[in-house]
Amino acid sequence: MTSTGGNGIESYAMDEFDNPPKGPSGEFNKVHWPWSPASSQTSSKTSTTTAKKKAAEKKAAEKKQQEEAAKKQQEEEAAKKQQEEEAAKQQQEQAAQVDRSLSVRVINGTGISGYAATKQSVLNQAGYANVAAANPSGTLPDATVVWYQNDADKATAEDVANALGISNVQQTSGLGASIVVILLN
Repeated sequence: MTSTGGNGIESYAMDEFDNPPKGPSGEFNKVHWPWSPASSQTSSKTSTTTAKKKAAEKKAAEKKQQEEAAKKQQEEEAAKKQQEEEAAKQQQEQAAQVDRSLSVRVINGTGISGYAATKQSVLNQAGYANVAAANPSGTLPDATVVWYQNDADKATAEDVANALGISNVQQTSGLGASIVVILLN
């Protein structure tokens, strides 16, 4: 039976099919739809996956910390090494500094009268205050030479040699002065 109910739309008598139960029921609940919430089985897989991810993240964080600690240690070692190198360089510079207050003895082995005094004057003009000219006594080397005793005097000996145009600079012991210049022909 149908009636129009005054609105022009036909209506009919309702039966059990017109009022289905609300929401899914029975076997329909067991169907897994991609948009439906995860089932307990999927949930356990997800929790296992989540635990694995957390463990991997923790391990990665620990590894990163270890790498950062190693990098920091390398940087500290590099800084320490640089400081040591700078300290060594300063010591070398201090040892390599020219000390114009050292005693310098100029020995004339050329036979030219006043030659050692001329070279003494050259050294005085170069800033050396403690210079003495002398004649040789004893045996002389084969060539013109500048001798020095200590490693600390090497830079000064080289400076004296440069001022006098001498290329032969040698370390020796038993000198009467810190630096001795032997002038030969």
